[in-house]
Amino acid sequence: MSTPLPLISVVIPSFNCLKYLPHAVNSILEQDYPNLELIIVDDGSTDGSREWLRNFTLGYDGAVTALYDKGLGAGGARNLGVSYAKGELVAFLDADDLWEPGKLERQVAYHQQNPDAVLSFTDYVHVHENNSAVICGCFEFWPHFQEVALSGLRAGDKRDHAYCTLERATSTLYVENVVGTSSVMVSRDAFFAVGGFDVSLLSASDWDLWLKLSTVGDVGFTLAQDMRYLIRRGAISRSMGKRLAAVRTILSRHMDTATAQDPQSLRLAQAQLAAAYRDYHRSRGEWWKATTSGMSAFLKQPTRRHLKGVINSLLAHREVRLQ
Repeated sequence: MSTPLPLISVVIPSFNCLKYLPHAVNSILEQDYPNLELIIVDDGSTDGSREWLRNFTLGYDGAVTALYDKGLGAGGARNLGVSYAKGELVAFLDADDLWEPGKLERQVAYHQQNPDAVLSFTDYVHVHENNSAVICGCFEFWPHFQEVALSGLRAGDKRDHAYCTLERATSTLYVENVVGTSSVMVSRDAFFAVGGFDVSLLSASDWDLWLKLSTVGDVGFTLAQDMRYLIRRGAISRSMGKRLAAVRTILSRHMDTATAQDPQSLRLAQAQLAAAYRDYHRSRGEWWKATTSGMSAFLKQPTRRHLKGVINSLLAHREVRLQ
């Protein structure tokens, strides 16, 4: 007798995303996985999303639940959705992202084969809003993850959609947040055990959650690009300054656990923070600060990308001075 497929709860937080939400929902319903429930949390939308949800849920006899609140933010909306979830595993999808066919079935199989796994994620692609053209893949952008996690994998792993367990998961994710929230599946019990998304953080509460989960169980990943992340104008809801403050908090919070796994992780994580400050100062026209932050990033992690950031800041600073 075959083992029954576990119930999977899919949680979508949504705020004024009626233009995209039906496509996200369809990418879930088109998955080749029969035992799932969908929970959509509308966080005070004013674009007609509530009316669409009321009509949509009528045809699914309880398999689709719509919840309504206001001002929760993405993390709070996800927490609310998970509090209603009945599945032993919970998957997240943002209202403007999409899953590729077969994503859910492959991910569930990994968790069934690895009962100690509390978190899994996939590679994904960034796509343009206007023409759906692929901009880049996620994993290829992160050099440390490439070195630590991908160097030993077989060439066929991507083609076969294989999942692998991430070694030294806390330190690896501490250095570079490679996890796309819309690609994630978590153990519901582990989610509650670590407190879910920390809504006191004004940004990056998803990264904080992945780090918390990595300390209580195994973390799996696949090279398969099973999610499409939409790059759209106006999607950033929090300032870079708030995000940088949150990143500093998270780096301090998880420093001891990460460095216990890899003493170099703090230096490499600080390089990423310096690069973020470089971009922040560049956005404000503070070219000298951008240059010094870029130099700090390069000295801590001498990669081509950090060197390019320094050069671009220097060139921009020179152009400003010549005007």
